[in-house]
This record gives sequence, C-alpha cells and structure tokens, in this order.
Amino acid sequence: MWKQSTMTVAVALLMSAGVGPPQSRQNAAKLMAVHSGTTEVVGLAGGPNVLFYEDFVLGTSAYQAALDALGWSFTMVVDPADFETELQTGAYTHVIAAHQNAGGESVWEDDLAAWIVANPDGVVIVSDWRVVEPAPPYLAGLGFGYTQTTNLGMMDGVGGETLDGLAGALVNPGWGTFSYGVTGGTTIATDTPGTGEAIVARSGCVFFNGFLSDTFLNPAVGRDVMMRELQCGTIGGAFELIGVTGDGADTPESLFSISTDDASIEFICGLGRGDDGETIAFNGTDGRLYHASGHVGPFDPTTLDGVIFETVDGIGNGSSCATTDIDISTTDLIDEEAQAIVWWPEENVFLWKQDHGADYPLFRVTTDGVATVIGDLDHQAKGLAFAALPAAGDGIGLYSVDKGSAFLRIIDPTDASTIDEIPMILTTGVGEILGGNGLATHPGTGELWGIIRVELPSGEVQRLLGVIDPFGEVVVVGALGDKFAGLAFVTIAGGDDCNGNGIPDDVETMPLYQLDEDAQASPECDEAPFIGPFIRYESTTVTTGAFGPKMPDYFFCGLYVGVFDVFYRYAPAWDGLAFVSVEGPPVDFVYGVYDDCPPSPECLIDCNEIDHFEIVFEAEKGKTYWIRIAAQFFQEAPFELYLVGPDVTFNPTDCNGNGIPDECECLADVDGDGFITAMDVARIASLIGTSCDGCPEDVDGDGEVDLTDLQIVFALVGEECPFGDGGT
Repeated sequence: MWKQSTMTVAVALLMSAGVGPPQSRQNAAKLMAVHSGTTEVVGLAGGPNVLFYEDFVLGTSAYQAALDALGWSFTMVVDPADFETELQTGAYTHVIAAHQNAGGESVWEDDLAAWIVANPDGVVIVSDWRVVEPAPPYLAGLGFGYTQTTNLGMMDGVGGETLDGLAGALVNPGWGTFSYGVTGGTTIATDTPGTGEAIVARSGCVFFNGFLSDTFLNPAVGRDVMMRELQCGTIGGAFELIGVTGDGADTPESLFSISTDDASIEFICGLGRGDDGETIAFNGTDGRLYHASGHVGPFDPTTLDGVIFETVDGIGNGSSCATTDIDISTTDLIDEEAQAIVWWPEENVFLWKQDHGADYPLFRVTTDGVATVIGDLDHQAKGLAFAALPAAGDGIGLYSVDKGSAFLRIIDPTDASTIDEIPMILTTGVGEILGGNGLATHPGTGELWGIIRVELPSGEVQRLLGVIDPFGEVVVVGALGDKFAGLAFVTIAGGDDCNGNGIPDDVETMPLYQLDEDAQASPECDEAPFIGPFIRYESTTVTTGAFGPKMPDYFFCGLYVGVFDVFYRYAPAWDGLAFVSVEGPPVDFVYGVYDDCPPSPECLIDCNEIDHFEIVFEAEKGKTYWIRIAAQFFQEAPFELYLVGPDVTFNPTDCNGNGIPDECECLADVDGDGFITAMDVARIASLIGTSCDGCPEDVDGDGEVDLTDLQIVFALVGEECPFGDGGT
C-alpha cells in the first residue's frame, strides 16, 4: 500500500491499460512507511486522503487498483477495530469500507454513520457481503433503507444504464452469494450481461455497492468504476455548468447554474439584449463567458433587438452579469439568428453557427468580433462542442446536435461538412428524442453534456440534461426546469489555472500512466505499457497470433525479419540519447523504435540492423516512442529489454512532475534573473552529486542534482525566460 503525491484525475483520461505497482513521482520525496498493528501508511501527505478498510477475502481489490491509478494518499487497514479507531481519530476526505467476509462481525457501522454526518462533503463507498437479520441500522446513516438480504438478481435495475457515464461496466453474473438489498438514493445500473441489474445505489457521494461490483470480469473496468466513485464531488469541483434560457422560457434570456447531479437549476441573472436565439460559450484562454443572441440586423438599444455578441464578466465567481459589448455590426453575423457557439482553443477562435433560411453557415469568429465564413452545415445545429472521437487514438472532434433530429453529428470544422451521424438513444426513461438544444464538454472529465428534447408517451415535450457518450447513448441526469437554449462549463474560483486555459493545473498535469517493473509487452501498439530507463523488463513474444491482419505483418530490419511482435512505450521527459537493448539467447531478436502507432516504415526511427545488439536514438522531450520486438522469422521466445535514457514524463505538459504546467515555469532559469546563462550552469555544476528536495538546481525534479540537470540548462543557455516551452 502506498501513499502518493495527490492529483485530481479526469475520467475522460482513464487508462485502458492494467495498473501495476504504484511508483513515486519524480519530484516526490523518499517514501516513508509507518507500521502500527494492522495499519500501514506509506507516502506523502496532502490533497485527497483516503481511509481504506478491506478484509481482502477475495485476495484482490478493484479499490486498491483505483487508488494506485489515482495516485492519492491513503491509509489501509485490514482489521475492523483499527478501522473504527481511524474513523474516530483520523483526518480523511474519503472512506472505503469493503467488508467481503459474509460471516464476519464488525464494530465500525455506527462510527461510519457518524463520520458521514460530520463530513457532509466526504465520499464514502461501502461494499458489505454479510447476511444479517434484522436490518443493519447503520444503512440509515448512509441515506439508504434496508429491504432484505437478497440476491443481486432480484434487485430492480434498468437495462443498459451506465455508471455516471462509464459505459461497458461488465460484471460477473450468476453468483448465488447474498448481499444487502437497499432502497433510497439513486439506483445506478451497469451493463450486466443479460439483465442490466443494479449493482450500485447512490445517495449524494455515498455509494452502496452490491458485492458484484468487487468482482468485475475485466479488472480494468472494475478499477475505472471505483475511480468514478472516488472522484464524486472532486471532478467538477472546479467547474460549474451554466445554461441560458431561450425567448420562449418562463424566465427568458437568463443565466442559470445547473446541477450536474439532478439537473436542478438556480437563477443567476437576466441578460436581455438580443431578440431571438440564445447561446453561450466559455473561452478557457481568457477565462470569460461569451453570449450571442438576436435574430437579424444590428443591435437597437431602444428595442434591445438585433444580433449581439458580448462577454459576461465573472460567471462562476459571484457574477452580477455585467456585460461588455463586442461590435459585430459590420459583419455577416447580423444577417440571421445566432444558434450555437463554441470556443476552439487550438485556433484561438469561436465557431459560430447561424440560421440563415435554408442555409446554416458556420463562421470563425475572433474575440473582437472578426468573422470569416467556413461553409454551410447540412443541418440546423443547436449545440456545438469539441470532445473525444469514438475510435481510440482519433483525438478530438467537433460534435453537434440538431434541434430537428435525434442524431449526434461529427463535423469537420475546416469546411463545415458532416463526417458522421450517430443516432442518439436514451438509456434511461421513456420517450422519443426529437433533437438537441445545447452541448458542452466538461473540461475535467471530457464528458459530453447536452440538452435533449424528448416527446413523452403523453405527448408532452421535455428538455432533459444528459451525458452523451461518443456512440450516442444518453444517460439522463434529470429534467430541466425551463426551456434552455445553450450550455457551457465555466471555471470557478478555487482551482489554480496558471495558463488560463480553463483546466485546473492539477487536472491538466495529472499522471497519465503508472510504471510497472513487471509490465508485459503487448501485441497491440495502442495497448503497449509505458516503461522507464534503468529497469530490466522481462517479457515474451509468445502470443495467440500475429500482429496485424490475417496474413502476418512482417517486421523487416535490413537482413532480419520477425513475424510475431510485441510493443512497449517510452515517453522521455527531456531531450537526450536513449539506448535500447534486447536479448534472449539462444534466439535472435529484431527490434526497432517508432514515433507513431501503428508502426510503418515512415515512422521507424531505427532498428537493430547495423549494431544488432543495441539501438541508439535521439529522444525528444514529451514525445512518445514505441519499441517493437520480435524473435527472428516465425520464432516466439522470452526476452529481456533494457533502456537507458532520459527520465520519463507521466504527463508531457508537466515534464518535471511538480503539478505546474511547464509553460508557466522557466525551470532552467536556476537563479531566477529571467535569463538562462552560464551562471545557471555554474550553480548546477557546483552541486553535482548532491541530493535536494525542491531546490532549483534539481531541474528535472528527480531529487538529485546530476548531469541530466546540467544538460537541460546547458542546451538552453542564451534564451530569455519565459519562452516557447516555458524554459524546460
């Protein structure tokens, strides 16, 4: 068990690879272990601090895998009495109580109920396998009622529903074990094969997990579900969902805060300018909310009619809705109604969709109102948002919803053409989807949120708030209390955001993977585990089949060729030479380094053609390299790989791992004078070979002042700080 440097992790970035033994961050101090009875605490303090009780009857734990992946500090206890003591005396933000011994007694129930009362913002996860009569009274303290000891197959569920947006959470069906049956809170189901039965009940951020949620068929899915639960309240804590109502609403042309828990709304302020069409977008670069409204023509201050574009100051931080006008009176934006806008950070512009009779033009619009038409959409989009594309590795795409159809569309933002149409399907509730009226992407989780218009069997039309996965499944959060026309997530006070991009620093710099010294190479490059230098990795090329299509994909390297190949990945934190060697006598191996996946001759950097026993290449900071290994010809055999090179980065935006985006720092400016000079080099040279915790001479944050630090600074001498990549 480990206690690590803390980090809030966004689910949109959950890893698909298995989680191995946790490793300390490069900038972490030496990990210290303290043993007291059956309690073990290891690691660094600060941030989320989890009390974790589990009796480990199963021998494995989805909970521990989740904690390891998050990198949060936690204290683990395996004795119920120790758990009771920690509940009474410890200072924790989260509590996990995993009691898997169906016949074991415990003493902590009342203390857990008291902890929940004393910590209303805390997160609690309970999994209790005991068959106990009469009703366990502590459940009432968790916000649940008790029905009976019941098989999970008897619980009411909703087929196909997902756990807070996490799709495909397969669990082991058919077990006859009994577990508490509970009522109250929200019943959350997963895609249990054949039934879709509920395995989780939720009351706020208190979860009661049926026993099956401990025993997922896919351990990585189980880990991700537990990460979802642990992050309840922390994800989104730095963001607020804002909605704007349309002209036909009970409270028109107004901003509301919308709860992401149940879609309840709270009035913020009225806007009033513009006579039809309401839409909003948050600019993460300057931290402002932008509002567009109006049907046609320039704004008339007497009637308040006409098309307007304005900033709304301070939303999310106690705004009074003061606005600043952006002049668009001489642009084509005033020709027709503004229906949807979204910020495109890579291009530093808004995309603005206009309703123009039979045409639906899409514009690029700068923050000062300069508009350039891109092309015409083939549908009447009422919401635009950038989010992850369905296919792994396809990056970010532009999505839209159409007010007149049940399709989620993917649009090419460079020419307004439609790339794909995805039918939207309600996974909860009943009704027919008529269309959508707004989209917004959560900056922390990457989830796509939308306003969905649904016709109920009664004929009533409702606007629902839901989470839309990339394949069109809509998980309904709740019914909206008015006619909303647009959505936007805004950053609220409390989260450091040094570069002003709308993403809190701790989310932006979170570790994207863990190192596992026992990591096994994968036959698929996009599932290859990350590795680090100065660790001997023992693996094998023995697989169930060849990489690639039905016919083997031969791996040629000069006179050498291999067929059955496997992959590792390496992400260096700094520029420098890297050396890769593979051996496994008596078999010869073919291996190469690529800068892209899948491998191709164009992305091959080098292979072991010349020096058959080693590859040397120039590693570049923040890039990812794939190391491909195959035994010669059709052979399959175990091997040992050894890598020498720069330290790894767990996130290319924060190569020294200090929780601050590199672009906000100038680490190579050791003496802090604003320039990188020979004086900075001299300061490092004078401390070569010494250990330090957080000293400026330790540029790469590994706890040691060494030649790597010297090389980083020496390569940047003469630069002024800040510059380009932040001086790192």
